[in-house]
Amino acid sequence: MPAKTAATLKDVARAAGVNDATVSRAFSGKAPVAVATRERVFEAAKALGYRRSGSAVAMRTGRTNCFALLLSTHGDRSVIPRLLINGVQHGMRPHDLHLAVEALPDHQLTSEGHVPKLLREVACDGLLINYNARIPRRMIELIREFHLPAIWLNSKQDSDCVYPDDHGAAVSLTQRLIELGHTRIAFVDYTHSKSETPWHYSGIDRRAGYEQTMKQAGLSPVRVGSSELRDQDAIWSSMTEFMQSDDRPTAVIGYRAIEARAAMHGALMARLVVPRDLTITCFADGIDQDVGPHITTMVVPDHQVGIVGVQTLREKVEQPDIALEPRPVPMRYEPGKTLAHAPKRNCPTKP
Repeated sequence: MPAKTAATLKDVARAAGVNDATVSRAFSGKAPVAVATRERVFEAAKALGYRRSGSAVAMRTGRTNCFALLLSTHGDRSVIPRLLINGVQHGMRPHDLHLAVEALPDHQLTSEGHVPKLLREVACDGLLINYNARIPRRMIELIREFHLPAIWLNSKQDSDCVYPDDHGAAVSLTQRLIELGHTRIAFVDYTHSKSETPWHYSGIDRRAGYEQTMKQAGLSPVRVGSSELRDQDAIWSSMTEFMQSDDRPTAVIGYRAIEARAAMHGALMARLVVPRDLTITCFADGIDQDVGPHITTMVVPDHQVGIVGVQTLREKVEQPDIALEPRPVPMRYEPGKTLAHAPKRNCPTKP
């Protein structure tokens, strides 16, 4: 018995009573087709067992309708929040795009022979690069030299990047605390060392935004924490000692939620009432409620970064030789339950 011949686009067009172009438009979704006509095309395709060939579309249009999410094999250099992936998928869905994920070691990402082949080997139209910490300089240079349509996510570059606006969020949060009467505001960071440059731009921008705003208000920045304290007990002990000191703050800005939780613990051990005696705020992917009251938070816009990243890469694919301006995405302020006016004992501290 001869093998059954696969149905073609022409077979679907004949069965649905339309021309080939109408079938193509119905499947691509890129041009208007009447609802009744589209349903008729889909029913005919289902009855015939027709599936559109991705390779045929790619040969005809020169596009795969695929974007690749490029990661490092070093997990700490390609932190990828779930909401970021959701945002990327959300941004692709209306445009009939799909996603491929590729993790590559540094020696390939910095190889002049391998970088030009990235698009061809991964079979995609453009790259979303989620390599956001300790990025090899040569990798950045090669991607620019070969004009690859690529957008950096969660990484602050001179161009072609989408990232959370950490600096703007730090300025906004510090201003909010000052407006509530706080003059002794501490920036708490147990992720980065005071003497070293932070491994991620957020460590620079959050601290810089805070310090800039404090100095503009005539107040002295207070920096607490060290990356040398890696154990949770050591961090909590350090924060407890700080909260029991005579020069303790009336407000805290935590680099992450862990610093906010440490401040909550320190306040408890020092018999301080939050937020009456101590206001606690932080940056985080979402509202932290593991230690009781919802912590006042600047929420990192991972989902929106994914959506804007896809939009920006679509522009880059159309104009690969044009350097696109960096696109910072604002953070969302969530007031939580740990925010209050400064207690009356607070007094200005001049630099």
